[in-house]
Amino acid sequence: MPPVFFAIAGFNRECERKWAEVVMRQRGRLARLTPETSMPERLAIDAEFGRDQTNFLNWLEGEAAKIGTEFPIVMGNPTAYSYFSFPSQHPFEEYVHWERHGESLMASQQRQQAGDIKALERLQRTMTDIWRVLRGKGPLKPFQGDPVHRQLLELIICFEPEASPLTATERADCVVAYCACGGSHDAEALKKQYGRLKKQLLGAREAAERNRDEVK
Repeated sequence: MPPVFFAIAGFNRECERKWAEVVMRQRGRLARLTPETSMPERLAIDAEFGRDQTNFLNWLEGEAAKIGTEFPIVMGNPTAYSYFSFPSQHPFEEYVHWERHGESLMASQQRQQAGDIKALERLQRTMTDIWRVLRGKGPLKPFQGDPVHRQLLELIICFEPEASPLTATERADCVVAYCACGGSHDAEALKKQYGRLKKQLLGAREAAERNRDEVK
């Protein structure tokens, strides 16, 4: 694994931890609300959350800039993020669709155009999720699986050599060292999760390749 992987993996772990702290602080504030809480107090809670978010984003941008300065550019395996189109016009929509369905937005669009009604339903579900976010209509239903593990595994796929990927044991050691979830990690379970994710990513890459062929 190239040195930049370890820098990014550590950065990713700290991002997860710091954002979890921001969320927990806000949950604590909201838990103290009562019907008698005044509007100024409610607005003050919103302002505190806004400051926490700003501080987090400032830290994130600063740390990302440091990594960009300290390490040379390394071309990773594009399969790891093949659910994004390049250049992407709707990255948030593509991310939500991927996390919700384990299939790229482009692949679902291709299936829907071929007459797959299930793909149409998946696209409609994503549009509903986006609509809720944009209009503040309550939190989204949690995505299936563990997004923290999935994000770290995508990072591993991005940087591990395609010709000689990590063994299941090495991958588990890597997850133990850099995962922010704080739980235990079974090598066999991670192997299965890695296999499912790799298969989904390869499907997303194939959809992107089909789209490029059609454009040509």
